Amino acid sequence: MSFKNYRLIGLVITNLIEAFNSLTTIEFLERIRRRLKGSRIDLVWDNARYHLRKSVSLALSRLHFHEHRIPPYSPMMNADEYFIRWAKEVISNNTCWENKRSLQLAFSGFSLSLLKRPQLVLQRCVPDMSGFHVK
Repeated sequence: MSFKNYRLIGLVITNLIEAFNSLTTIEFLERIRRRLKGSRIDLVWDNARYHLRKSVSLALSRLHFHEHRIPPYSPMMNADEYFIRWAKEVISNNTCWENKRSLQLAFSGFSLSLLKRPQLVLQRCVPDMSGFHVK
């Protein structure tokens, strides 16, 4: 697999939240834009209900994101699915955390470790987009 169309910037942006909704999504989009000022951002994501809200659509426009939606019921095309599976393998396989804070620290450590392995991140988390055409 070739990654010549990706610009590796060595940055992992995460957001620790209690629940996914339109407000937390907008906050995360704003965080991404602050970290990547002046960069073109192509956002490929699914059709979660909160992604479809008018407020999120307005935020995407205001923040100059280029939005691309994967087809419904296509988890194999969603990079998040690969990332979450990988994080679970590393963080929670055969582990019972004492408390939420310990789990949060483990996740932060995992996320930071990705900065040293951008090629591995691409290999593990970039789905096979064969046949997916961005309009």
